[in-house]
Amino acid sequence: MQALRHDTARLTWTPALNDYALRRLAATELLQAWSAAQPYRTGDPTAAQAAERAEARLRDVHPEAMTAYDDALRQGQLPDRAMATASHHLRGEFGLDPPGTALRFAAAADAEDRAEAAGRADDPRSPRVNEATQSKQLAAGHQGSADSVRARALADLALPTPIEQAMRTAPRAAKAMLALPPAPTRRAITAVPARS
Repeated sequence: MQALRHDTARLTWTPALNDYALRRLAATELLQAWSAAQPYRTGDPTAAQAAERAEARLRDVHPEAMTAYDDALRQGQLPDRAMATASHHLRGEFGLDPPGTALRFAAAADAEDRAEAAGRADDPRSPRVNEATQSKQLAAGHQGSADSVRARALADLALPTPIEQAMRTAPRAAKAMLALPPAPTRRAITAVPARS
């Protein structure tokens, strides 16, 4: 069981060992990698390296949070407790939001966990006919919530301007474009016949 737990944790922290993958990890994924590596830092060199790289990436993207982390460590808190304190200062999933913005991928993972738990709650032997249907509907609702939260986080990354603001300003931008003078047109050059 210990070997299985170690292997599972290694799968979680492995993306932090690759530069390309590390730059693309959201805050939730960085924290998951860091947390998975923590118990194995002393016995597994890759765990120590992954935790350090996750911390360095968090310092680049979420400086306020990591300042709070360092302050908590200086006050004698354990690393796990210090990171929990720092998580209240994270700037969203990708460092693009104000400090303290909630982590949407973490919310999506929580909703997926609730969906899985609701799906397991089925008891086909139950005399209540609706029990299975209700738990399936609950699971589907939680999964839909997880999917929408994840899609919203990815949309926020792709569109630095919030979509609501972009939609409000779109008509003004279209009117401004219509008010511009028309682009100059090029006349086709016809070949002049050569004189003989």
